[in-house]
Amino acid sequence: MARASPCARKTREFRAYMESALRDDVAASRHVNEIFVDSAVSARGVTPELVAMLNRAGPLAAAIPSRLIALPSHQLVYADEVGQAHLRLRFKSGDGSIVNGVAFRSIRQKLGNALTAHRGQPLHVAGSLASIVAGHRARAVARARCGGAGSRTGVIR
Repeated sequence: MARASPCARKTREFRAYMESALRDDVAASRHVNEIFVDSAVSARGVTPELVAMLNRAGPLAAAIPSRLIALPSHQLVYADEVGQAHLRLRFKSGDGSIVNGVAFRSIRQKLGNALTAHRGQPLHVAGSLASIVAGHRARAVARARCGGAGSRTGVIR
């Protein structure tokens, strides 16, 4: 029977020590930025037809007027101020599809600060979807929202 080397034994001991020492901190930190989403979609799937279908489905409950949709692993390619307190956003999915968005009243707030600090980086973003008619063309946009632990709204990094 092969015996474990001193190095392997020390590695196991170190791992056991680290798991024990960090267990509570890791468990607590996993819930700090936790949010609950209803669904996830990529930029390519954000269409006026999807928004219409979600609107036809109606609210989940009286206290939850719109569904919270996540855009996982989308690169924030554009985030600039528009109006007096809003951010205009553009997210790109892995396949190169783009979805435009807005973060209302987010300038100098947690959400706006987080977004502008992470331009060019991949993020997990959550918000609601809306359909906008411009001229004769409808397009879907995302409305980024922010919230705390256990919230139904938020930006996920």
